[in-house]
Amino acid sequence: MKILFMKQDAMNKLKENMQTLYFNYYREKTNSWIYNIFEYDPFDVLFEIPDFDLYPILNKKGVTELENCKIMYDKLKNITESQASDERLWAGLCNGTFYNYVRNRWDYDKIDLMDAKSDSDKILSRFFFKNGKYRNTLSKCWWVGHNTYLPNNINHFQLLDYLGPDDFSTKINDMFYNYSFASNDTIVTGIINGWYKATKDEKLTVREYFRPMMQYFNALGGGVLLDIYSEHEVEKIVTDYISLLLNKEDPIITDDIDSDEEDTMS
Repeated sequence: MKILFMKQDAMNKLKENMQTLYFNYYREKTNSWIYNIFEYDPFDVLFEIPDFDLYPILNKKGVTELENCKIMYDKLKNITESQASDERLWAGLCNGTFYNYVRNRWDYDKIDLMDAKSDSDKILSRFFFKNGKYRNTLSKCWWVGHNTYLPNNINHFQLLDYLGPDDFSTKINDMFYNYSFASNDTIVTGIINGWYKATKDEKLTVREYFRPMMQYFNALGGGVLLDIYSEHEVEKIVTDYISLLLNKEDPIITDDIDSDEEDTMS
């Protein structure tokens, strides 16, 4: 399989003219129209790897996205963070190798065009980097896989399994897109482990529990440096906070950790 990246001038032309080109993404089942725009090949080959397929689109798209976070990172884990931050790579994969997957992920064959500005902005976000790497359809998968990967575990993607497929995109958005502290591996691991412990015997909604929990963490970070917490301390903060929500109590932000708990977290 050839891993393509989009040439800078080709990418610039597509983005600059998106309001007159966007309808092609909704109507054209192949990307041949992209090649027809240019007098040259708009893609270059970055490198070649063994062929792989993404997880198929299912009715439960949370399952699809979760599994593709695993696949995308596993197959491309040798690229650097610098390469993974390059819009040209993901524009190449979304508009090239995995054009059909991205179209199908967003049901472009089934939806009606609404508004040129709105529809073109969605293309710029999902196929390019208009709203950053966590909104691009494939870049998001790589970065979520990267930030949850456990190299020393038998199951390298245990954290993704703990996070679960229900409302997966919403959880990923709430965690990685909205808050900078989610770039800290210790915090991410603690949050997901805490969420798993709090929800393994009880189904809790993202809107009522996960999102407020992330907001609470963000507020907590306004008073203390979150980097001081260990993985187990973060986990305890999460489970304690969700317990308060379940009991309909108002949480009080504190950085107190009792000494017994601290001793067990080394």
